[in-house]
Amino acid sequence: MKNSNRLSFASGCLAIAKMPSNPTEMLPVVVQNLAKSLSFNWFWPFFTPRQLPQQGQSWRCMTQREQALAAEVAHYAREVRSLQRQLAEKEHLAAVGALAASIVHEIRNPLTTLWMWLNYCQHQDLSEVAMERLSLALADGDRLQRLLNQILLYAKPQTLQRQELNLNQLVVETLEVFQHTPVALDRKLEFWHSSTPVFLIADPDKLKQVLINLLTNACEAVSDGDSIYIGVKLIGGDRIGLQVHNGGTSISSDQLPKLTEPFYTTKATGTGLGLTIVQQIVEAHAGAIQIESSETHGTTVTVTLPNSR
Repeated sequence: MKNSNRLSFASGCLAIAKMPSNPTEMLPVVVQNLAKSLSFNWFWPFFTPRQLPQQGQSWRCMTQREQALAAEVAHYAREVRSLQRQLAEKEHLAAVGALAASIVHEIRNPLTTLWMWLNYCQHQDLSEVAMERLSLALADGDRLQRLLNQILLYAKPQTLQRQELNLNQLVVETLEVFQHTPVALDRKLEFWHSSTPVFLIADPDKLKQVLINLLTNACEAVSDGDSIYIGVKLIGGDRIGLQVHNGGTSISSDQLPKLTEPFYTTKATGTGLGLTIVQQIVEAHAGAIQIESSETHGTTVTVTLPNSR
């Protein structure tokens, strides 16, 4: 009996040894062809095709938890690299801002002296040619003064004095003052307020500065008698939209991404810092700015801000 068991065991081992390396070879030809067409995986469901080890790799496969942890680690690594880039960029901008501020202060001192002399000459009995040249000098001095002020605003970190405010009311107060400025005298300012009160936590002076810059750009883009449209609306449940629209000449698509870059301007007398400062203020409020322009609809600037309620 023992000899027969040994013989059966030996026969079984010999049969296993003679089995083909590919299990499909034991099947009929028709079934083999079907298995090849379906790319059958003999190890499934224990190993999916992507989990099958390649040459030189370990047979150990990552569990679903390990795969999730690896993906999470990769996600945090990308976030860390992004934060490192942002920090390096902020440090660079801070250094540039400090340098710009020191240069501005050095320019302002002699500029003040020149400004005093030009104002004195304005009250003197000068020839017509001299008065024309004096007017040009005063205009350039005024432009240089505005540029220096904007460089200081750009270089200085945005510090906010936050309080709860009604955006509809803030727009009305800003328009009451702005409509008397020279750039807006021959323009029509139409305000489309939100049907319900819109509240947010923000710095009112900074938001007025944003609105004045956007209104100035809009007024300069249209002709006398044209209208500028200002709108306030809720976007979803947690965002507020402030829009300024003009129907003037459209801005080309290749210029749109550059409008918020420092010192980039499409105007002959522009400083190229207005929209850059606007973007700084909006981002300090955890908001965003979007500019759209087309030949048929004009240009619309949309500022989105968090809703406090």
